[in-house]
Amino acid sequence: YLNLAELGIGSCISFFLYKPLQSDDRASTQEILSVFGYLYRWIGLIILAVGIIISLLLPIIFASANLGLGIIYFTYLTFLFSSLIGYFINYRQILLAADQKEYLVAIYFQSARMAKTAIQIFLTLSYHNLYLWVAIEFLFEIIGCIFLNWKINKVYPWLKVNKNNG
Repeated sequence: YLNLAELGIGSCISFFLYKPLQSDDRASTQEILSVFGYLYRWIGLIILAVGIIISLLLPIIFASANLGLGIIYFTYLTFLFSSLIGYFINYRQILLAADQKEYLVAIYFQSARMAKTAIQIFLTLSYHNLYLWVAIEFLFEIIGCIFLNWKINKVYPWLKVNKNNG
């Protein structure tokens, strides 16, 4: 539910990127992404703050759970930080969507997701460890992020975004 804080900003920014991308206006593209990065940084900080507040309620929410609070906190914080990656690091992927290259996002994240699931199944059958399952989830989120940003840098080598200018 915390991701609702985005409120369609990504769709709006994607719309405003169509014209500069079509006319190869790199300066405008960089300015729009700078604003987007700035907004997403603040949205990410809000989600982080609300997420931490919610984490204080986890003992109450999961009072009758058969799992220990350690795995509950580990899982919650891992998924919280996984969703925050999009706000702090992967905000530039909106450029691929606006440029009709979202298939690159799908390729990298679906490939990472398939490899992650296979590794999780293998390690779960071998070690029966929930912490390992969750840690691999986060690790592959980071790996997918690294590859996606590498591809964005390769496709748009001219792209220099300064979130502080937002």
